Parts: sequence; structure tokens; C-alpha cells
Amino acid sequence: MSAMRRGGVADSTGVAVVASHPVRRIIFQGDDDSTVHPSNAGALVAAALGDAAVPARVTKRSVRGRSYARSEYASPDGAVQLEVWMLEGGGHAWSGGRAAGSYTDGKGPDASAQMMRFFLAPQI
Repeated sequence: MSAMRRGGVADSTGVAVVASHPVRRIIFQGDDDSTVHPSNAGALVAAALGDAAVPARVTKRSVRGRSYARSEYASPDGAVQLEVWMLEGGGHAWSGGRAAGSYTDGKGPDASAQMMRFFLAPQI
């Protein structure tokens, strides 16, 4: 719970540990989430790609009144290995979920559809 609220910690030197083998990841994070601190998204990127990771492309859009920024991080061969969706005003909820569900935010974007797109996309 502590790491979710304040962000994780790096190794003993303060540097994020980079994964030895890349794993494709997609991260959805509300910038107003009081349960999982928004810094966790950056910590996951740093752990996967290193502290100096820079997105290859950032797209800012809005859907049903919810603005967001989608950052794509590509491997040297150009394949997108990691996406971060930072949802403006998003709290601790499943993005795009049905209003009848618990911990859902119907404003979107639809996290389920985006995860399917991301993981089913052919790799270069």
C-alpha cells in the first residue's frame, strides 16, 4: 500500500533497476489517483527501460470529456514496447468501465480495448 500511494523505491543507489529482458507493457494511470500514486507509472517505465527513457511519440487527446496523454516507448527496431496512458483527473478506477461496476470510470478511454489492441498488434 505504501508503494502504491507514494511510489516505489529504486535500488540502494537510488537508480531504477532495468529489466534484463524486455516485456511489453501498457500502463493506465489517473493523475488524480489517491490510492496508486501517479509516480508509479514513471517508476515502471524507469524499471523497464532505464531512467533516461524518452517516449518516441506522445499523443494528447480527449474522449467523452476525459483528456489523456499516451506516451509510446519504442525498442531500437522501432516496435512499441511500452505505452503509458496518463488520464487527466482520473482517480482509482478502471478506465472505460461500465457505470454499473465498482471502481469504474465510464469517461474512458476504454482500457480493455486499448490493451487488446496493444497486445494483439503484430510485432515488427
